[in-house]
Amino acid sequence: MVAYLVEQGHDVTVVTTPPYYPQWKIGQGFSGWRYRRDANGDQSSKRSNCTEQPNSPPSTTHLCTKPAKPAPAYSPIVSASQTPENLAKQDGTGQLHVVRCPIWVPGKVTGLKRIIHLASFGLSSIPVVLWKSISFRPDVVMTVEPAAVCMPTTWFAARLCRAKTWLHVQDFEVDAAFDLGILKQPTLRKLVLAVEAFLMRRFDRVSSISPNMLLKLVQKGVDEQYVVSFPNWVDCEAIHPLDNLQGLRGSFGIPDDRCLCLYSGNLGAKQGLEILLEAAAKLSAHDSIHFLICGDGANRERLKASAGNLPNVQWLPLQPFERLNDLLNCADIHLLPQRSDAADLVMPSKLTGMLASGRPVVACAHPGTQIADVVEGLGEVVPPGNAEALAEAIRSLAVSAEKREQTGRAARSYALNHLSRDAILNRFTQELSALVDSPSGGEKDANDHASFSTEALSTQQQNAWRFHALAGWTAVATLLTAFLLLRPDPKASNLPWLPLGLANWLDKYYDARTLLLTIGVLFPVYLLLRAKHADHLRRTILVFAIAALVSMEAMQYVIPNRSFSLFDVAYTLLGGIVLESALLITRVTFDLLRAGPTNSPDDSLVV
Repeated sequence: MVAYLVEQGHDVTVVTTPPYYPQWKIGQGFSGWRYRRDANGDQSSKRSNCTEQPNSPPSTTHLCTKPAKPAPAYSPIVSASQTPENLAKQDGTGQLHVVRCPIWVPGKVTGLKRIIHLASFGLSSIPVVLWKSISFRPDVVMTVEPAAVCMPTTWFAARLCRAKTWLHVQDFEVDAAFDLGILKQPTLRKLVLAVEAFLMRRFDRVSSISPNMLLKLVQKGVDEQYVVSFPNWVDCEAIHPLDNLQGLRGSFGIPDDRCLCLYSGNLGAKQGLEILLEAAAKLSAHDSIHFLICGDGANRERLKASAGNLPNVQWLPLQPFERLNDLLNCADIHLLPQRSDAADLVMPSKLTGMLASGRPVVACAHPGTQIADVVEGLGEVVPPGNAEALAEAIRSLAVSAEKREQTGRAARSYALNHLSRDAILNRFTQELSALVDSPSGGEKDANDHASFSTEALSTQQQNAWRFHALAGWTAVATLLTAFLLLRPDPKASNLPWLPLGLANWLDKYYDARTLLLTIGVLFPVYLLLRAKHADHLRRTILVFAIAALVSMEAMQYVIPNRSFSLFDVAYTLLGGIVLESALLITRVTFDLLRAGPTNSPDDSLVV
């Protein structure tokens, strides 16, 4: 995706991690504890394996782009996921900058460690993403799930620069984590899913890769008008059937006289790879059928131990990306196992390369799922978990070269007609342009995406809900301010939730407390309100705050141990002026910068 944007003339900045997936080990020459900036993508970051297809989802990444010269025009910040790619396009007119953030990679992956792992990037990327949102001035801020931990940062960064937001769901990682037993607590599931759905509804666009996954987005409460189809694609020029296979298998150490069944991909939990070993055991008497499992992942060693000494199973480590097409062409049959409880939560990106290579696919999927709908007619579909059916499907294709050739041609034709990289990414850029031309994200009613009810509310009801919520916030903040400042000789050091150093500083410069509290009250209001109402209501609240403090100043004559003075009013007024001025200057500056030179094209945009 980024390479395509750069080809089209867009400048791109990616905030991501060092290479580590699927080996779960930081790549050679990279550090998991330091920030690193790669200009033009840095060729050392090239994809080092072929276990996933070129557009496979990263796990934690942020990305920014903006227009180069008079080319098509937009600058994105994209918050994506954790697999580092060679996203640079050196011969394009656009420029690419990659910032790699620290991430903790566990040696042994468990549910808790995976959460900490994702959270480490979520935290380390915050300052970079916020800085890039201000300095880069994107029109669209985009993130990819996995990892959902990037969603709050993406939304906040977009609010800072008044950009649009786009969430792309490659996998429903939260649902999958619970359905696969990685996380188990029912209460935690309800809480996490509620937070995920709440955040999803705040995005201007939410996309996914299959119709069933789009339907699930709507079921989570995302308005259907904001849902966009953005399927996986494949470069049909890079992945294509080879005419001459002479010696190709030998280069991988694979026998030439066997019907080769290939699985190439991540060796993780959600793939359900145990069924491949069961099928291999059932077909061990068929000398002509050979299984090749290529890849790496958290379950690799356990799977190899389970395979034991099966004579018809061979293992290969990660292969260079440049050999992906050769590897896929070695296969007579591609294998796509999938656990039943991950049915429509994921749509394996590896399927696109399988089809583009012109080979039949045997997939484990329930009827009616997206995987089954795609593979039907391009190979065989068997129920998940049924090793007997899988073995029989493999055997039926292995004994019929004519059937393999027929379904392989159909698979290649499907890839050319439906999975073309340029066609899909061209539609994607059109959607981005339409998003940028839509009403400003600042004027968009946040409640359209963030209502706590799945029922549609009228605009009048939404505004009423928003007004009461803000009124409640103001009342609580005012009472808290009064409670802290009306007490005789208030001491911040008596507040257990404040760091001691900060508390002592506030006690020494006690008038600063009023300034901080004022900003604390006003800033959330600015973030929550519609842009056209924000100025009016923020100033109204400021007037009420000053009026309240003036009244309190008058009350000091009847309160024995008074703790107020005219400094309180002065600091409150100063706090309001500072905040209002900063917001006004920032807004005017961004408007001037976004406008660019007077001779620049009007339709330029930043993603």
